[in-house]
Amino acid sequence: MASWVKRRSEASSDGPHPRPLPNGQAEKQPPVAGHRLELKKLAYVKSRILRVASEGLEYTDENGIKVFIDFSICHDNFLKEVQGEGWINLKRPGAAERKYVGFRDSSAKPPNITLMTATPTRFEFPTPKPPEMVPGAKLFRRDLEDFREFQEFQRQLLGAGVEAIDMS
Repeated sequence: MASWVKRRSEASSDGPHPRPLPNGQAEKQPPVAGHRLELKKLAYVKSRILRVASEGLEYTDENGIKVFIDFSICHDNFLKEVQGEGWINLKRPGAAERKYVGFRDSSAKPPNITLMTATPTRFEFPTPKPPEMVPGAKLFRRDLEDFREFQEFQRQLLGAGVEAIDMS
């Protein structure tokens, strides 16, 4: 079975952004460019993530209800999503098969990780502050603290043996 990823030029998030809806409400928005799917959006709250393991992720929703996301289902849905035109093969000869379960985009506003549940579940992270100019240099600097929760969640997924394709 092959693993695939959308070409960056086709996965741009520069298009119009729909207005936000109340937390957890489904909205028509593509998890990746070119597709319109129902989408469940959740503000990421570290304390609501109960566990991340190889079989899946358990969290408490905004109503205090425990929800389980099965990574096997996410992986199957991911493979179905990426089998269309415009996706390129990521599999390298001799490389181990990766278990992709969704998409991540640290450059989106807001940064997010979307898991390919039946209705894709998007965890949204706080939007980082704009980059600052480094005095005396022609460089910009970002505060890495702005991305800490995003990176921690990504590391939890990797620790569970699953990955989200980088769309940024």
